[in-house]
Amino acid sequence: MPSLRPPSRRFPTHAFLALLGLGLALAFALGWMELTAEHNTATFRFALDGAVADVQAAVGEMHSLALSAAVTGEARAVAAYREQAASCLASAGTLRRVALQARGLASPDCLDRRLQAVLDLGDQAMQLTLAPGGSGPALALLQGQDARSARTELRDCLEQTRAGIRTAVLGLLASQDHHARLAVAAIGLGTLVLGVFASLVLRRAICATRENIAAREALSASERRFRDTFELAAVGIAHVGLDGQFLRVNPHFEQITGYTAEALLARTYTAITHPDDLGEDLDQVERLRAGAINSYTMDKRYVRKDGSLVWVSLTVTLLRDAAGTPLHYISVVSDISARKAAEAAARENAATVTALLDATSDRVFLADATGRILAANMAATQGLDLGPEVVAGRTFDTVFPPDLARSRLAHLNRALLLGRPVRFTDERAGILFDIIIAPLPAAPGTPGRAAVFARDVTEIIRAREAAEAANRAKSDFLANVSHELRTPLNGIMGMAQLLGTTPLEPGQVQCLDDLQSAAASLLVLVNDLLDLSKIESGRMELVAEPFVLSSIIQGVAATLEPLARDKGLALSARIGDEVPRLLVGDGDRLRQVLLNLVGNALKFTETGRVSVDVACARPCVLPGHGGLVTDVYFAVRDTGIGIAPEDQARIFESFTQVDASSTRRFGGTGLGLAISRRLVGLMGGEIGVESEPGKGSVFSFALRFTVGDDSLDEAATGRDRPS
Repeated sequence: MPSLRPPSRRFPTHAFLALLGLGLALAFALGWMELTAEHNTATFRFALDGAVADVQAAVGEMHSLALSAAVTGEARAVAAYREQAASCLASAGTLRRVALQARGLASPDCLDRRLQAVLDLGDQAMQLTLAPGGSGPALALLQGQDARSARTELRDCLEQTRAGIRTAVLGLLASQDHHARLAVAAIGLGTLVLGVFASLVLRRAICATRENIAAREALSASERRFRDTFELAAVGIAHVGLDGQFLRVNPHFEQITGYTAEALLARTYTAITHPDDLGEDLDQVERLRAGAINSYTMDKRYVRKDGSLVWVSLTVTLLRDAAGTPLHYISVVSDISARKAAEAAARENAATVTALLDATSDRVFLADATGRILAANMAATQGLDLGPEVVAGRTFDTVFPPDLARSRLAHLNRALLLGRPVRFTDERAGILFDIIIAPLPAAPGTPGRAAVFARDVTEIIRAREAAEAANRAKSDFLANVSHELRTPLNGIMGMAQLLGTTPLEPGQVQCLDDLQSAAASLLVLVNDLLDLSKIESGRMELVAEPFVLSSIIQGVAATLEPLARDKGLALSARIGDEVPRLLVGDGDRLRQVLLNLVGNALKFTETGRVSVDVACARPCVLPGHGGLVTDVYFAVRDTGIGIAPEDQARIFESFTQVDASSTRRFGGTGLGLAISRRLVGLMGGEIGVESEPGKGSVFSFALRFTVGDDSLDEAATGRDRPS
């Protein structure tokens, strides 16, 4: 990139030469007068005073440059200091020579020693400045006590020298006063003329110097900014000649292409451009050079040094001079390989998703909040008898009947409002659809979108209705058959009891006992079948009657105590003191559930104990609709064989036990838990199980009951609490 150098102001050479000539002429005249006046006293006075002043000024400038070098740490400042030190030594030599030429004035012996001390300290500080991290120590040395003492002693020496000079000159004045009077007139006239010309020239020189310094600083700052921008840019930048040759590249461009700067400067941009992208690039360059466009941007591929390809975004601008003549191209490139890879992956994923959606038989739409269809799979377009290009862009009211379109659009907006899927069923042209509308992520401020999945469930619903009808018919059949079976079975059991009252032989008594046991087992099975059929057919009715909870628990324990005693098991029951005594609900169904659960626990427990725990599931008495209610928690614990986690869900199915060996070993039909779960469900609860093989099981459920009127007072007494 070319830079324009600010014009420098010319130094006043002619005026300076004229002033110099006048000064030389005056000096020649004064010198001639001095030679004729035997070294005029005034000459010595001015020369010696000027020499002392020069040394003082040089020392002060040298100290300022030393401080500047210590602060900035630049080698250029150190060089300036050393030049000033040499100038100071030269001024000291001049002072020494002038003093020696003055008659009666001895050479200032202290000058060399004091000046050398100051110079030694300055050299030490400059050495520290050039060392890494030495700016601080150098500055401390220059501002330290030793440096101040050396400068003070040097200043005192110069003042002593100045005083000696003045004393010597005053002595010379006594003998050479007549020479001074002769020179006064010449000096006065010459000084006047010289002062006028000197002031003009000095003013002109100062202005020119200031302007030139400002121009150089501005140029240096501009070049430094450009260099920093070019070298440190986070994108690749290259200057390319009109012939395509690289003129300059920054480090990021080297990193993108894999070439070094030297290798790139020996190549053209066409040499590293992929052949498939070169044609478009050349066409754009021609348009740019012809002035048809100011710049162009394109995605292209570079062939890296190792042969791999890198995708870049290229922006090219043509730089022209003030006359409009093309100078060179400026190319800015950024690596977009990751973006291109992501775009390719997205296209591949989109193609995969499209293929998957087209392979499914479900009808899938993508729609926005207004009901405009954005995309549809093959099943959806075939179901609408429209092509994919026709469906996209249409709205629900143009492809569905009005009522159906309004319903689906309302459900779509509801799904977008809730931010979660919405499921519903509707019908179109005699086909029942199970529809799920799932909202899709969308950028803030953009219309919401959702995916609509519609599945033809006509056959499934018809099959389910047929199965439900068959199940109801089966339940009705079981209910009728169970009643028909229980009537003669009760007759058999009654006749067996009558037969037991007659005299029988021992063998006949055993047969009669077996007959009664088999009839009782069959009656239990028939009753279970009757209860199950009632529940499944919806004819099971619960009653709400007052009952004493402790009586039910005691009855269950008393009924099953013989079985526990025969197996050597401990059976216990405990009711918490906070549980109300009198509850309102279906006590008989609660007793049936507990009998099933405790009976199962005793059946599948070989050693240990079975316990029934009853407590309040929350603060005991709560206000409810129509009175006070309480949630009672029931838990039946055993130390039996336990149930594996994968079998815990199956045990509540009808006619199901964990495995066939359990049926052979423990007996039973597998209806007890199924009936118990359904009864608890009818009463508003749910049975849960916690079990681990070999460590026993816990069956629990919670039911809500209305509290009887006298429960609050009687619960405090703890009466009729089994333990």
